[in-house]
Amino acid sequence: MSATVVNNNQELIESYQYTEENDFLTPTIDGSLSFDIDECCDTTSSYPHMLPPCSQFEEYVSNLGITNSSHVVVYDNWPQIGIFSSPRLWWMFHVFGHKNVSVLDGGLPGWQSEGYDVTYRQNSLNVNSNFRANFNSDLVKNFKQIQCNVKSGLATLVDARSADRFNGLSPEPRAGSSIFIILKFWQYFGKLGLICQLRFGLRVVLVVYMCSSFTGVTASILSFASYICGFDILPVYDGSWTEWSNNLDNS
Repeated sequence: MSATVVNNNQELIESYQYTEENDFLTPTIDGSLSFDIDECCDTTSSYPHMLPPCSQFEEYVSNLGITNSSHVVVYDNWPQIGIFSSPRLWWMFHVFGHKNVSVLDGGLPGWQSEGYDVTYRQNSLNVNSNFRANFNSDLVKNFKQIQCNVKSGLATLVDARSADRFNGLSPEPRAGSSIFIILKFWQYFGKLGLICQLRFGLRVVLVVYMCSSFTGVTASILSFASYICGFDILPVYDGSWTEWSNNLDNS
């Protein structure tokens, strides 16, 4: 993902997952700095994109020059709808106690469709900060907590996988499930103005979001969607379907 100083004490951040194909071949908003969720993650975990320790997040964010008083604006360059990994970064900042964070409506595609300029050059920020994190465990769920909930049914689990993955039409460790009460395909939510279609399924005491091989990434889209609809920030099962199915296979 990337961060940009837009004006005094405001940072614009593009989120992405690094591949050789997207290395400086795609446009960015001028001044934005990259924030790679595959780099700022728990490197000791066998699952991808898992939340990093507080100290690692603090160091990574501090190297971007972001402070605890910064207003952070995140976006990504997912084609057409412009929303994929940016809500994951939005959620990560909230998990680590930074509430002054926004998501750019429409992402980079929306920015370009409005006629704003982009650049292909690499940006850098030569200012380090001393960002301090305050971990909020209420926003994160683990395997044991989800396992207990399967028995208690206290929380509603929302599956963010695609229809093909859920129905076993695309590669997936396990298709379908009897534990998920609500299924929402994240691709159906484009511009943030349309995202409140989700609200009808959230009239419950507690919701936990999960997704598929992008552990906790597309699930974060639904957490962000519920927030836009007026709910408190709802938790994400960080290991999601990848960890869940793997633990079931090994049990």
